[in-house]
Amino acid sequence: EDLGLGDHRARPVVFLHGYTDSCRSLVPLLDALPRHFRSLAPSQRGHGDSDRPEGVYRIPDMARDVAELLDALGIERAAVVGHSMGGLVAQRFAIDHAARISALVLIGAFPTLRGNGPLTEFR
Repeated sequence: EDLGLGDHRARPVVFLHGYTDSCRSLVPLLDALPRHFRSLAPSQRGHGDSDRPEGVYRIPDMARDVAELLDALGIERAAVVGHSMGGLVAQRFAIDHAARISALVLIGAFPTLRGNGPLTEFR
């Protein structure tokens, strides 16, 4: 499941939600953004109506999902905005796919899962 708004030729911005959230939590923000951005808000694996593959959901796998989304949409580079757990995914995406980042924004993010209780299985 994902939300995509704006002109498909506009500058792409990927919004990554936090733990236990989905793309639906980003609707008020996306509705307020100008349409000269191509706003993309996927529900990350295991969240919302997205696939729930077996096994542990690792941050590197979720970052690869972002790369695969961009590939599927024919997007070479994008700004990536991550909130909370989405911030971890955004950071990993920036590390693993540096050439594909035009900007990185972290909101309520943290550098590690260490000490974050139930999130520790999201290595």
